[in-house]
Amino acid sequence: MRFKTHPGKTARETARSMFFENLENRLLLSNNPSVISVTPAAGATGVALNTAVEANINRPNGAIDPTSVNSSSIYLYQTAYPNNNAKYIPESVKTTGGGDALILTPLQNLLPDTNYTFVITSAVTDVNGDTFTPYTESFTTGNTVPVPSQNYAFTKIALPTTAGYATTDVQMGPDGDLWASTETGQILRFPINADGTLGTPQVIISLQTAYGGNRLISGFAFDPSFIANPSAPKIWVSNTYYALSGATNAPNFTSSLTVMSGPNLGTVTDAIVDLPRSVADHVNDQPVF
Repeated sequence: MRFKTHPGKTARETARSMFFENLENRLLLSNNPSVISVTPAAGATGVALNTAVEANINRPNGAIDPTSVNSSSIYLYQTAYPNNNAKYIPESVKTTGGGDALILTPLQNLLPDTNYTFVITSAVTDVNGDTFTPYTESFTTGNTVPVPSQNYAFTKIALPTTAGYATTDVQMGPDGDLWASTETGQILRFPINADGTLGTPQVIISLQTAYGGNRLISGFAFDPSFIANPSAPKIWVSNTYYALSGATNAPNFTSSLTVMSGPNLGTVTDAIVDLPRSVADHVNDQPVF
């Protein structure tokens, strides 16, 4: 194949330019949300009887509208009975907080050695009103249900001291407190009572103060010096521009890695700034030493 070169460009530069122009044109034509990948994958066999179906979604114009996600717009049925409503599987369907995935959970175990078809219809839309590109795939179950581990037991207890906080990371601190970060930029230090419940937290807002408003914290890590000396708190905080869930107006390069130290973490210093940030929910992740 020969390329007609543009003035001032080599054949290789012309070919590269044409490739990206064609790619951009194809992307511009794909204005509707669509499936990127699904688990179980199309044609999968031996699928566990208690499986859930999860679809990762391409969202060119914004998050999936959760009001369009229901058992009529997304469903699972036994492939051999496409027109028999009795063979449609009772299910729970939902999207994620960022509106970038669809999850179908059967309310009962699937039948062994049976083929099922998973369907997403055009009734699913994004927050912009764009309809979903219809999707269908099939998979076949095996005959096993994974046995849950019996090594852990939990009791669910409502704790008034945790109410109202949208936490993003929770870790046991070197000082014996339970530390947590929030979606709006707070650091919480919960004392742990003798019975394992949590006391009233210390609410630290120095990151919010430094940035002049809410700041989404995606994770934090304890500095090794704090681990060595629990009386001298120092943490590294991964944080970014705060946007409401599902919003698509977040500016790029507004993420930071910030050091918070001193009494009540009152000293706030950015270590790395201008890190990338997506227009919706994807941000820099949790730091780890």
